[in-house]
Amino acid sequence: MKNYVHVNISLPAELNEKVEQLLGKRKKSPFIAQLLEREIEILEKEQIEKELEEGYKSRTEEALEITQEFEPAIIEGIVNDDW
Repeated sequence: MKNYVHVNISLPAELNEKVEQLLGKRKKSPFIAQLLEREIEILEKEQIEKELEEGYKSRTEEALEITQEFEPAIIEGIVNDDW
């Protein structure tokens, strides 16, 4: 069973009225909790994607540095037909 805490939030009056019309006063908390869970999942996924992108970018720079380091040897091998 989940442990619940009481939280006060402020909503625009029109939004609150729409929610109450659709769900009733008693069902707002589960509805808002579900929306927050979904939004948190989206934010966490975006954060992971951002971290992966940063990792890929740092690896790309590292790969470029390695390629540049070995470029003279590769070119010499091509010129001398050692491939």
